[in-house]
Amino acid sequence: LGPVLEEAAKNGAKMDGWDEYFNYQIWLDAFEKCGVDPNFYTVRGYSEEEIELVKIAGYLHDIGNLVNRIDHSQSGAVMAFRILDKLNMDPQDIATIVTAIGNHDEKNGVPVGADWLKEVKAYEADVLLKR
Repeated sequence: LGPVLEEAAKNGAKMDGWDEYFNYQIWLDAFEKCGVDPNFYTVRGYSEEEIELVKIAGYLHDIGNLVNRIDHSQSGAVMAFRILDKLNMDPQDIATIVTAIGNHDEKNGVPVGADWLKEVKAYEADVLLKR
């Protein structure tokens, strides 16, 4: 997505407030010029429950940075487990989320589900764009 972001910015897209500056056509043009299909990121056929789990994992995935940047994905997975367990989340859903969190760091993560890791990273990019 990096080249798409750069191309959109070159063409006037603003990264600091979708509500004020969003121009859909600029983004579509950037995706086309870079040869990236936006539907790959938006139309994936996930259930509403899977989408919600991706959102939770994406939201919590860097929580381990509170402890330390080094090995933050592992400490973040433990922290997320404790939070989600205290919220009485379904154990299978907790396992799915903490597995994605614990493996999202490219330096020491192990691919456990390529689609999941892509979605967490896509969510991270979306959150960064909204900051």
